[in-house]
Amino acid sequence: MFAWLAVGLSGAVYVSAGWMDKNRVSALFKLLTVILLIATLLVQDISEGQSLSAKWVTAGLLMSLIGNLIFILSERFYQPAVFVFVVASVCYSKAFWGQVSGPLSLWLPAMLYAAFVILFLLGLPRLSGIALPVVLLGSGLIHMTWGAAEVWMRQDTLSAHYACLGASLLFFCCVGHAFKHEEQPARKGNVLLDSTYFLSQSLITASVLM
Repeated sequence: MFAWLAVGLSGAVYVSAGWMDKNRVSALFKLLTVILLIATLLVQDISEGQSLSAKWVTAGLLMSLIGNLIFILSERFYQPAVFVFVVASVCYSKAFWGQVSGPLSLWLPAMLYAAFVILFLLGLPRLSGIALPVVLLGSGLIHMTWGAAEVWMRQDTLSAHYACLGASLLFFCCVGHAFKHEEQPARKGNVLLDSTYFLSQSLITASVLM
């Protein structure tokens, strides 16, 4: 309980600092929030059935931490940071797909790819120089979201609901950040994306602690 309280407070400071244009404070607490999520996974008792998934989620959080740190150091490193987030999405995918067995719902990735292609074409003018990294990131996020949705369709549990919702939010959050990388978005847009990022990572973490 205290661990989640610390995560919530850190996330609130991260989002509110971004709203007030205190970029250094926001960056610091963004990193701190991810560190606290990792610490929460390390100190909580995890069931044997979720232990492997928890390890992959921990790896994904570590990759997210590294990606955020690279991006904070300089926006010139945007492409390397995106590639690190691709690795993070693969780690999350492993956490979800390890819980899936049996026939797959092929309509789901088709729908996700169709949605991504539409978003990609609409945002293509804003993706100069980073189109390839965004395509790779989108593919990784789609695979992750598909895995989480497969778990949700097989398991009627709170953990599965958290996983599916967290993966879906992370997908739209990362795509939104990619489309805004060259412009100075309105603060309300920043707050929405920052809040979604914080919530998605928290839900994915919580999904392996249930």
